[in-house]
Amino acid sequence: MVSGLKQFVFRAAHSRTFSRTVQMFDRWESQRNDLLRVLTYHRVDHCDAYPELDPVLLSASPARFAKQMEMVARHFAPVSIEQVIAAVQQEQFLPPQAVLITFDDAYRSFRMHAWPVLKRLGIPCVQFVATGFVDQREHSFWWDRVHQAVCEADAIQQLETRMGNWSLSSKADRQRCLTELSSRIRALQDEQAQGFVQELCDQLNCRTIANHVMNWAELRQLADEGLALAPHSRHHPLLTRVSTERARHEIHDSIADLKDRTGQSIAAFSYPLGAQAVNLEPLLSNAGIKIAFTTQRGVNDLSLANPLQLQRINVGRFTPTALLHAQMLSWFPSIGSD
Repeated sequence: MVSGLKQFVFRAAHSRTFSRTVQMFDRWESQRNDLLRVLTYHRVDHCDAYPELDPVLLSASPARFAKQMEMVARHFAPVSIEQVIAAVQQEQFLPPQAVLITFDDAYRSFRMHAWPVLKRLGIPCVQFVATGFVDQREHSFWWDRVHQAVCEADAIQQLETRMGNWSLSSKADRQRCLTELSSRIRALQDEQAQGFVQELCDQLNCRTIANHVMNWAELRQLADEGLALAPHSRHHPLLTRVSTERARHEIHDSIADLKDRTGQSIAAFSYPLGAQAVNLEPLLSNAGIKIAFTTQRGVNDLSLANPLQLQRINVGRFTPTALLHAQMLSWFPSIGSD
């Protein structure tokens, strides 16, 4: 049923009637100052720019991102991460139609394609950085390594691993393999997951993938230009798949890295892959974190929301601008947009 509703909404979102209806409902919420919409992006790039990278993390093309941000500037009130922290701490109110733009993982495409648009439109943004990947030329995110390994492997009838067996004889087979591998890897403890990914890359004779994360010099330059930088852990493990002590180090070390290398670290945190649990909240609070973001989809009512479990709206590469506008309304059903 959800899949059918999603398909219907995607088709309808391309019509003028849909856009006019959304704008009408938009006005009903236009006076509330307790609602916060948070958009999540990862990579903004041309779809064929880096085929070795996992396309699931491709949030928008440069042209579509520009249209989305123009819609945000026209219909909403973009706010900074500092304004959100102040609102959560009841030091000030947010303006009606408040929206925060966030990016995770600090891919280099942000600097090339997203930041110029945000600067032109005067839209604040916060970049969550997994600091252990910065300036590490051959240290890439596991999902990109797995994607490259499977997609570039020679065609074989059967890939046999301790996580399961898959055919790689067709494009559809490879996509099925990637989907199932991603799910199974996320269910492992972090050390097991990293070990399996390395085994898979070795088995498929995967070439070393280039690191696509911005370096410290680039991050410092962007910070000087007004970009807010905040921690996203050091090595990007699911914090629910590591020990409490390891989770504490991941949080504290990423904060320290940002302060040492850029001179700033905003008191906000993005859970790697959205994995959060109640036992992580004291670790964040003790580290000075005031707000934290999950990957749970929705609009935040700040009068009710847990500041360490704020919801976001993940932007998928096929999301029409009109549909994104609708998803930023509090009443719109949570059906996903990837």
